[in-house]
Amino acid sequence: MFLKRLSEILVSTLYPDICAGCNDIIPEGEYFCDCCYAMLDRCETDKFCLKCGTLKKNCLCNSRVYHFDYCISPLYNSGVARHAMYKFKFRKKRYISEFFAKQMALCVKQCYDGVCFDGAVYVPIEKAKAFRRGYNQGQVLAEEISEILGIPVLYDALLSKGKKHTQHELKNVEERYENVKDVYYSEKNLGGKTLLLVDDIRTSGATLDACAKALLAAGADRVYCITGLMTDKKSKLKGKKNGN
Repeated sequence: MFLKRLSEILVSTLYPDICAGCNDIIPEGEYFCDCCYAMLDRCETDKFCLKCGTLKKNCLCNSRVYHFDYCISPLYNSGVARHAMYKFKFRKKRYISEFFAKQMALCVKQCYDGVCFDGAVYVPIEKAKAFRRGYNQGQVLAEEISEILGIPVLYDALLSKGKKHTQHELKNVEERYENVKDVYYSEKNLGGKTLLLVDDIRTSGATLDACAKALLAAGADRVYCITGLMTDKKSKLKGKKNGN
C-alpha cells in the first residue's frame, strides 16, 4: 500500500494535472482551475428552443424541418470551453473528454428526463481523421456518456460515404446541408428504437440532421441529440438565419 501511494505521488509530481483552459497546475482529479471554470459559458436551457437547439430568439423551427426530435448542449462554443474541446479533438488530450461527457450526461438527465433510450449513437468520421487524431471524438464521448447513463453504445449504427468538404470550412448554412446530404446511412435494423445521437459541436445542425434522417430510415422511432458545445452566440454562419 505504501509503495503504491509513493508511486502515485511520484507520478503526480512528475506529471501533474493541468488546467484544460490555461495549462496551470491544478489539484488531482480536476479539469480546470477556478478561474477558467468560472469563465465557462454555460447554456441556459430555459432560453433555448429544445426542438431545434438554438436560442429562442433565433429559433429555426418555422424555417426548417428537422429529422431529430430535440437537440441540447451544456456549453457554448466559445472561450475556455472551445479551447478545451479543441485540445481534446485535435491535440490528443483525451482526458478532457471526461469533463464534457459528465456535463453532457447531466444535461441529458435534466432535459430528457423520463426518456428511455435504447442506445447511444455517434457521428462517424473518416478513417484518416480518426487515425490522425487517435480516436473518433464522438465515439469517445458516446462511450463515456453511455457508462454514466447506463445505456449501450450501438457501434457502427451510422456509417459514412465521406463528405466533399470538411464542415468547418463551409461558412454558409445551405452549403453545410448540401455537403452532408445522403452521406450517412445505416445497415442495422433500428426498428422502434429511441436513440441518443452524440457529437462534439453543433454549429449548423446539418450533420445531426443528416444522421437523424439515416437513423429514421433504418427504423428508429425517435432521435434525441446531445453535443458538448453549441455555436449560437456570435455565429458567423451565413444563411436565412444563423443557428444550428
